[in-house]
Amino acid sequence: MLLVVAVEYFIIAILSLMDIVIFALAIKLKTFTELCKMPQLRALLISEIIAAFVHVFICIEWICFNLGITANVVSNTAHLHLISASGALVKIFYDSSTVVIFLQRIYFLCRPVLNARTSNKALLVLNCVLSLSVGLMYVVSPSTACHTVFLGSLVNYIILSFSVTIILSGTVMVILIKRFWTSVSSHTERTINKFVSSFFYLRILCEFIPFIIGALMRATIGRSLGTYVGAFGALGVALDTFVQSVVFSYMLRKSKQNVNQTHSTF
Repeated sequence: MLLVVAVEYFIIAILSLMDIVIFALAIKLKTFTELCKMPQLRALLISEIIAAFVHVFICIEWICFNLGITANVVSNTAHLHLISASGALVKIFYDSSTVVIFLQRIYFLCRPVLNARTSNKALLVLNCVLSLSVGLMYVVSPSTACHTVFLGSLVNYIILSFSVTIILSGTVMVILIKRFWTSVSSHTERTINKFVSSFFYLRILCEFIPFIIGALMRATIGRSLGTYVGAFGALGVALDTFVQSVVFSYMLRKSKQNVNQTHSTF
């Protein structure tokens, strides 16, 4: 089982490194600046890049630990849990950024003619408040060498609330995008809508469905899905962010081709 876990962490590290490289290449495109004028989209992309870097460090640490390269002593165990806690904080920032981008799309589709500056600031403040308030609940106790949570199990309900909010807001957003598709005349806005819709579907496929399967297994047979397949949660997030970076890069290049074709017709 340790070998399986080590292989999974190696795959996660490779996906995360490729994620970083793809984003680095995408930034060089001129269409990247045009699409990333929206603060919520920038926050989402930043959270994905940070998550990729943190995944690389977490994977390296756990691979070394599972293969016996890192000694199994209290100080190293505390260090591992500290890195895992940082990964949990990044996940919270990633989830809150997801909620914020979905809410922004819903607001834009419902009230497109209004000035979005006020709503943008409000949603960004909401993102920071959610990330910091939940993130400050995590601490590392050197005596027990484990990361613990202030307010006990409350954080579990907060994370579950994030998941439910993402599913509900994402569903509403997809319905509104399909309903108001023809009324969105801007090519940039249509591209953003396509990207955010694909982002929602990928999160459902890579993260929420495995989570639901794991919850059903614990409720029925009393064993977690991780017992059989290892760190499926981390692998799902890494696969999700990697595919998103590929989709985002593809849309940037396609948008650039459309712009060039438009200019060539004049």
